[in-house]
Amino acid sequence: MNQGNPSRSPGRGRSGRGREDATAGRAYFDPGRPKAELVDELAEKQADELPQARQDYHSQIEPQFKMLRSKAYYASRPGGQQQISPQFRNFIENAVKRVGDEKDFRLFVAHFEAVVGFLYGKRKVRR
Repeated sequence: MNQGNPSRSPGRGRSGRGREDATAGRAYFDPGRPKAELVDELAEKQADELPQARQDYHSQIEPQFKMLRSKAYYASRPGGQQQISPQFRNFIENAVKRVGDEKDFRLFVAHFEAVVGFLYGKRKVRR
């Protein structure tokens, strides 16, 4: 039994894996925990303890999303490592220009995930 430090779970070693915040009794993310616990019990406990969260699309998400156009151009530049094709760059550019609000953004994210899934499924992604 670990009597020297009550914030450590027995058998978890010096890293403090499984610790809880002694002042608030809150559990924190710990990569040493089993994955099932991280995505189930611990995630639910933390969601219960956190205040309601809502990202503001216009002030937080939209600027980062619009920046995808420049990142796509950089990733497809001639003479560089050309991480994406000009066709994929055009796909991203056209989509970014068409997204006008949060609803459009969410639809695009689902569409983008599907396109990437098909690219991998059809082995069109090189490593």
